[in-house]
Amino acid sequence: MVVLVPPDVPDPVEVSEFTRLFKKYRDRSRYSQAALAELTDVSTKTIGNWERGSVLRPRKKTLELFKSAFSLTDEEYKEFVAAARKTRSEDKPSIIVRRLRRAADKLAYEVGRNLKYEEERQGLHDPFSLPVSWQTVKTAIADRKENTLGTTYDPPLDLDGSLPQLTETYRRIPSGRLVVLGGAGSGKSVLAMRLARELLADRGPDEAVPVIFRLGSWHPRTELHAWLATQLENDHPDLLRPMPDRSTTAAALIASGRILPVLDGFDEMAKGLHSAAIKRLNLHAGPLVLTSRTEEYAADVADPVRPLVSRAAVIELEHLTHGQFAGYLLQSAYPPDRWQKVLDAIKREPEGRLAKVFTTPLMVSLAHEVYGGDRDPTELLDKEFSTAESVEQHLLRTLVPTVYRDQPEGAQYEVERARHWLGYLARHLRSLGEQDLAWWRIGGSLRQWERMLVLAVVLGIGFAVLDATTMVLMGFEPDRFVAGVAIDISVGAAFAVAHVLLARFRGAAFEPSRMRMRLRGRPTRAWGDLARRFRLGFAVGFLLPLGLNIVNAIALGLGGVLDVGGAFAFALVNGITYGLPAAICGGFVFAAIALLERPLDFTSVRSPAELVRASRRTLLGQMLIFGPVLVVALPVVYWAEVILLRQLPFGIWSWDAGLAITLGLYAGTYGPIGYVLAFTGWGQWLVFGRIWLPLTGRLPWTLPAFLEDACGRGAMRRSGAVHQFRHALLQDHLATAYSDRP
Repeated sequence: MVVLVPPDVPDPVEVSEFTRLFKKYRDRSRYSQAALAELTDVSTKTIGNWERGSVLRPRKKTLELFKSAFSLTDEEYKEFVAAARKTRSEDKPSIIVRRLRRAADKLAYEVGRNLKYEEERQGLHDPFSLPVSWQTVKTAIADRKENTLGTTYDPPLDLDGSLPQLTETYRRIPSGRLVVLGGAGSGKSVLAMRLARELLADRGPDEAVPVIFRLGSWHPRTELHAWLATQLENDHPDLLRPMPDRSTTAAALIASGRILPVLDGFDEMAKGLHSAAIKRLNLHAGPLVLTSRTEEYAADVADPVRPLVSRAAVIELEHLTHGQFAGYLLQSAYPPDRWQKVLDAIKREPEGRLAKVFTTPLMVSLAHEVYGGDRDPTELLDKEFSTAESVEQHLLRTLVPTVYRDQPEGAQYEVERARHWLGYLARHLRSLGEQDLAWWRIGGSLRQWERMLVLAVVLGIGFAVLDATTMVLMGFEPDRFVAGVAIDISVGAAFAVAHVLLARFRGAAFEPSRMRMRLRGRPTRAWGDLARRFRLGFAVGFLLPLGLNIVNAIALGLGGVLDVGGAFAFALVNGITYGLPAAICGGFVFAAIALLERPLDFTSVRSPAELVRASRRTLLGQMLIFGPVLVVALPVVYWAEVILLRQLPFGIWSWDAGLAITLGLYAGTYGPIGYVLAFTGWGQWLVFGRIWLPLTGRLPWTLPAFLEDACGRGAMRRSGAVHQFRHALLQDHLATAYSDRP
């Protein structure tokens, strides 16, 4: 068994065949390094390097000198020459292989640490793990035996077992491909977590690192390896470091087979995507583990026309028996007999409503939690709980009041408030069709007009306060104050319009920064990345002046100063004239930011809160560096534009140095602020998650602390850089309750 070690433990030194033979023959000849150097006219340093294995391929004449010095036989000399002529890749792991080994070892340590932490927070061993077991599926939804085993002569593959045999069961599958089926709440996700932890604890050198991926966010139009690499990079930004072929370390780990994908929640994918997803999975030739609800998986693969997961063994989790859940409840209860009446009633009616509910680990653990205090479990025998569904809904409904009951008087998270906030988050995830609560998408379920209005107000007020403070300190006249505030509000509206247009164009949320700013070190961005950043900066820089002029034109048109045609011409000409220089500056600034970005290390983003802080630090560094750059660059580009426009045979193009400097100051101040709030994941989190949604009562002011508190209480859980509800059933229940509430 190999024990996980911290990632700073050095790799063992590998000795080449040439080094081994050289040391053997020198020891036999009893020459010191100095004496051998004098005899062969080879430096002592070179001899030392050969014995350390850092220099290969000595010249033929040098080998002949050593043949004489070591008194080698013809057979020994032939072996000696063959060892010397081996290439570095044949004799010693290449730099790429060593880098991938170190990256895999670091990832294994970090994944194991996070899994252990989440198991403890979810109380999966309190007081002990439920005795889950499974049976082998041999129906048409499993691939043929000869495909799974790779031969037609081996005996049938029997994988029936229980938790103690989990790792042994998986290692008996020749293809390493396993599908885990079960009903809602049957323990599929917990089994996946348990399997990943045990494989990590038993991981040997160069074995793949099991990593859990939630399939709910995957669309099969994205190639599986590319999606897996993106998920790894999101949770472990250190894997963004480029390899010699300019791919990321995450992509190289996946391509080299050093990642074992544990794909959890196949049934959580949007309906209609399952067949395409299975086709993509079958293109992945290596091992994998897939979990799904039985009904959803069977419905997609039972049709002979549709594909199934090739070369994969299939197991299905069994229902808990009366003895299994009775033993768990009795041993975890105090006093021990508090569950006895309920268990006796279940024993009398083995097909009754309570017997159906207690066959799944989720409902048993909810019952254990809900009735772990002063509450009497015999209330489950009341007539109001006449069906299994009513019992399940009761347990789900009672969970939040139960986990928030132990609080001091005047607590910040009162039960009703906590239920309301959790319900809003659940409905937010339902509207997005996801189960991963990403903090940077906290405003994603709001309507576009609401997002645009909120951004315009926040930015307009912020700019106006900043502008007014400057004017008061400099003693400007009141009329200039009113005009300045009007411009500030227009600029805020322009940023809001650009935000909506860019969000539509991108088709995705603004992601948080997983980079840090460093002036030293080699750039980690490929030319393609720099080109994409330039295009993004160009678009932002062009849209902002265009949006500002559109807003001003609308104001002039409504005020009767210009007619419709004049307002349109005003917006178009001024938008292009001021937009092109701003676009050029924006493009180069965005590309320069990309050049100075370096991936965060493993220890920087172990939780969503740490990623929030890391993103904030990165954005602050970008603002401090490139705000002054814009102050200087924009007037220069405007001046160059005027020089070029003067070469045209029409128009009068004048250069106003004072106006250009003023525009540069505005761009260097308002540009970084607007960029952060309107076009970054952290800005969206600040505006919507920390200001607007708490202001409207939909979320608490201390949202980060609330989410961490909910994880500690067992209502939610952490998964890398995102949060999730304890179970999809709980999320659906809270979302429905929130929508039905007046």
